Amino acid sequence: MVVKMRFEIYRDGVGLMGTSSIEAIPNKSQLLDMQRSGYKFKINGKVSNASQVCEFVKNSKIGDDE
Repeated sequence: MVVKMRFEIYRDGVGLMGTSSIEAIPNKSQLLDMQRSGYKFKINGKVSNASQVCEFVKNSKIGDDE
């Protein structure tokens, strides 16, 4: 199963990074540090917190095995 997605990082309303590659998404520790520093994340245009991003990545990797 292929999961199509768009992950984006924002700060102060400015888009800083975007990717369609699961491998390019920072790890949980990095996401939590970034979130504490004021960065915001979006998955497929929907605002997401670090935990939601990690859950999405986890579920996407499970889907790759099928």
